[in-house]
Amino acid sequence: MSEENAIKIIKKSLKALENMTSYNTKDAKNELQYIGDCYWNFEAYRKEVGEALAEGNAPELFIKILNNLSKYGYFKNDSVWFSAYYVFNNSWNFSDASLSFATALGDAGMVKLCSDILDSPQYRQKLEKSKNVHYLCKACLSILHNLSRSLSLNVYFRKACVVEKIKAYLEFDDFLKALTMMLIAAIIEEDQMDILKDTGTVEYLIESCEKAMRQKDRRYEGISIAELVEGLERLCINKANCKVVIDARGLETLKKILDFQDQTEQVLAIKAVWSLAFDEDYSRPILTKNTDIILALQKLVHSPNKEVRTSAQRALWVVKGNTEVTGTSKTNQKHEKHIMISYQWDIQNLVVKIKDALKECGYKIWIDLECMEGSTLQAMASAVENASTVIICITEKYKYSHNCRTEAEYAFQQNKKIVPLMMQPQYKPDGWLGMILGTKLYVDFRGQYDFQKQIPLLTKQIGSKKDSDVVTAVDIPDLGSKPGSGDAAGSQVSMMGWSRDEVQNWLENNHLQAYSINFSNFDGSTLQSFRNLRREAPEFFYNVLRNDLGFVDIVDLLKFTNAMDNL
Repeated sequence: MSEENAIKIIKKSLKALENMTSYNTKDAKNELQYIGDCYWNFEAYRKEVGEALAEGNAPELFIKILNNLSKYGYFKNDSVWFSAYYVFNNSWNFSDASLSFATALGDAGMVKLCSDILDSPQYRQKLEKSKNVHYLCKACLSILHNLSRSLSLNVYFRKACVVEKIKAYLEFDDFLKALTMMLIAAIIEEDQMDILKDTGTVEYLIESCEKAMRQKDRRYEGISIAELVEGLERLCINKANCKVVIDARGLETLKKILDFQDQTEQVLAIKAVWSLAFDEDYSRPILTKNTDIILALQKLVHSPNKEVRTSAQRALWVVKGNTEVTGTSKTNQKHEKHIMISYQWDIQNLVVKIKDALKECGYKIWIDLECMEGSTLQAMASAVENASTVIICITEKYKYSHNCRTEAEYAFQQNKKIVPLMMQPQYKPDGWLGMILGTKLYVDFRGQYDFQKQIPLLTKQIGSKKDSDVVTAVDIPDLGSKPGSGDAAGSQVSMMGWSRDEVQNWLENNHLQAYSINFSNFDGSTLQSFRNLRREAPEFFYNVLRNDLGFVDIVDLLKFTNAMDNL
């Protein structure tokens, strides 16, 4: 049974389904079953079959079929249900086997479809009375859990309000409860953490790990220890949850997993400890005194597995407060300063383009192009220490990367000038990343603006390359008034007489109408007084622009200050 045979079956069945106009038929059910059989008959090639399904537009086809069948009602008769069953079953199995299929399935609309089913009162009311309804809800939760592994799909989870829709399933049987907790742990936002209060989610995950360790297959309710620890680790990105993990004796559970000879489990347990160590107020002091955890990490630093070894080394470094790096290049010698670019691996192509543009401008750049996991701790620490500026490339995956967080927090600890670049549409940094960035102005590389026009804005933020060995802590760009610009008495008198409507017209004429509501109370006199602040108290002026008037995007800020110059 070869991969080639499996893909041949997949392509044939997909083509047959594409040519059908209705799917509540025996033929449709059979073709969907053939696809499902490939999961079991070609076990060694499940990932490859999943990738073939993604490439063959199966996700879009699956959504089309389910939407077609839902018009009848999934449980109208066997013809409808059997076809629907195999679509859900195939989506569940192959989204577990292939991340690319899971991502494509999410992009096709599966997040909304499954969450709407779970949010339906008619299904929840029948869940404990009907095996088919129970299966449908279980399949939807499982599919969503598989899709949650792809961080690029988080935008769909947010838009569909999935956390709010599924929390009711915490009240059902143990499997649905565990699955719901795992899913919530994977997708919950920082500002939603209150939802977890009094649910016992953290304690339940720790207890489930303990129960799973007593089973031969190391699973509890069908969920593996690796999945449980991953859920626990995701929750530990929030400081309040870190305290709950510590207080629930979670360190004892993590120590047992670190000692067990399963490298996948070890990596995830290390990352959980690593996340706890970022909480310097409560968890880190406790970790530094926990000799069992320290010794376990020290032992894993010598693991033959590279990921275990490097993860343990960096976790240990953070536990110890970023103070000990054997063989670090930090010396009394004067190093030539450089610009460090910190990024998450998935956006490397765009980051390399930015790097090349900065090099053409004459800057010396430090960037890890081999692999974010592969850079040694010593190299990273040295890169931060010898940087005049650290550029942070903001994406959601950056926030959840332990390596990226270690770099960013070390740069912050070292009082380095940080220049943020927004790289992902529809993502606003929150949590620890939002705290580090504060009110810093970012440069937008999300594709909305011309790339070449963004580079001068970036170099302005970085500052002069001639002063590269001088580290400045000022985050406000040098956008002060031009000598003599806009200071003519005639222009001031003219502006002073403006009405509120005339201020609104001025904003619109300068393509700043998006900020009109923030200036609704400004007349000419108020605008003139605000303009004077720019000269008299520039730091306060720019803080008001960012915090009160909403100018976070540097392009719009430049438009506004240039418009003031031209008054």
